[in-house]
Amino acid sequence: MDKPTPQEIENQINDFIAQHSRFEARRDYLSISHVGNCPRKVVEEFRNGFQVAEHTHRMAFAGYEMEDSIRRMLEALGLVAAGSEGLEVVSPWDKRLRGHLDGLTPDGDVLEFKSVSRGQFSKILEKGRPLWRHFVQVQLYMRYGELRNALVVYRCRENYEHRVLEVPYNERQAATFEVRAGRMLEAIDQGKTLECECGMCGQKLIHHTRPSAETRWKSQEET
Repeated sequence: MDKPTPQEIENQINDFIAQHSRFEARRDYLSISHVGNCPRKVVEEFRNGFQVAEHTHRMAFAGYEMEDSIRRMLEALGLVAAGSEGLEVVSPWDKRLRGHLDGLTPDGDVLEFKSVSRGQFSKILEKGRPLWRHFVQVQLYMRYGELRNALVVYRCRENYEHRVLEVPYNERQAATFEVRAGRMLEAIDQGKTLECECGMCGQKLIHHTRPSAETRWKSQEET
């Protein structure tokens, strides 16, 4: 067998990452973790599948690797309930809306693990609260899992600094997020196009005339 060249080794690494990234190009359900994302993007991805770019598998691989690392650390510290990884929560009104927990604490709190960039981590430290899409995610986890509290464990990818934020269940906001998910599923069923909140979709129906859901949520918190 010939000695592999550096380029061949690099290709083998990239192939390995692509085969083990756990990236799903298409799902037949609306993931609770996506409800806080841009409505137009979520609906289009449900219909057409996720776009696969050169970096897609690398990002998925890195994200799951970080998640697994955080879980192993917390398990070693006795902070994860046995058998709680991957528990499924499902909406009672539409089985297509569901998600999987990263875990539960021995006290029954939701555990959600996130690795973020330095810039995002600085924002989290400054605001003292989770990123909005993660807040939406754990509120719906608690709503459908009949749970009352969540811990979002953030890791800065660059320096491995961690911040753990507690998120109590908020019935009013969770109900609002449920309506948001319902609009997405309705648009999927009826072939509708929803508004762009991210500013990066091909068309922006009312992006410049209506504040995003995230902006409205922040203004409500500050009043």
